[in-house]
Amino acid sequence: MKVTFDKNRDMTGYKTFRLGESEVTTPLEMRSFNEKVLREKVYEIIAKELTEKGLHQSDSNAQLVISFIIGYVERADMYNAGPFGGTPGSVTSGPSVQDSKIGTLVIDLDDRNDNPIWRISANVRYVSNDILGQIESAVEQGFRKFPHKVKTKKK
Repeated sequence: MKVTFDKNRDMTGYKTFRLGESEVTTPLEMRSFNEKVLREKVYEIIAKELTEKGLHQSDSNAQLVISFIIGYVERADMYNAGPFGGTPGSVTSGPSVQDSKIGTLVIDLDDRNDNPIWRISANVRYVSNDILGQIESAVEQGFRKFPHKVKTKKK
């Protein structure tokens, strides 16, 4: 996870955001999901996080524009477990292969003049079928240091 932003920029003046462009980079033959639904869910996760930070979604004249790129590739990792790496009673003399999915999520938050404000770059090894849960976790972690907070009224 890598988060980049201008530490000298005062971000407290930003109050509104809108959804911009998105791109899914997973090769067509590897997609096991509905692209439209995935885009909507990722936007929903990002919008929820920004709303919790005190920003408001506005389709017209928004100060910040959200865009993202998301995708995954399947990968096969080969390793040699050695004589003690297998299960009891098994002989592991050759290499083992483990298939996995490596996902990439890049979220850009730019001002309306296309100046970069905040960028999250996350690489995730999908270890379960809860891909949306892992995306939500990456978004939450990426915006953790975002300066806005919802102000609570004191009683």
